[in-house]
Amino acid sequence: MDSISDDDIEDERRGLMYSARIELIKEILRVRDKDVPLTAGMAVRAEVIVDRRRVISFFLSPLQRHAKESLKER
Repeated sequence: MDSISDDDIEDERRGLMYSARIELIKEILRVRDKDVPLTAGMAVRAEVIVDRRRVISFFLSPLQRHAKESLKER
């Protein structure tokens, strides 16, 4: 993924989503034993795994990092 939008986009049918720009490794995707060419502008639904940890840790990590850094000797 090259970039992702700062703000979410709300779609009445699909809910909240983000716009992202990706770089493809392959230009063809195999679907049901057929090669489907990938082209610019195609829609995709994907889950992006950013880390393997619980959601609560995403919220607590800035506090934990700040606490850890404040205890260091300078």
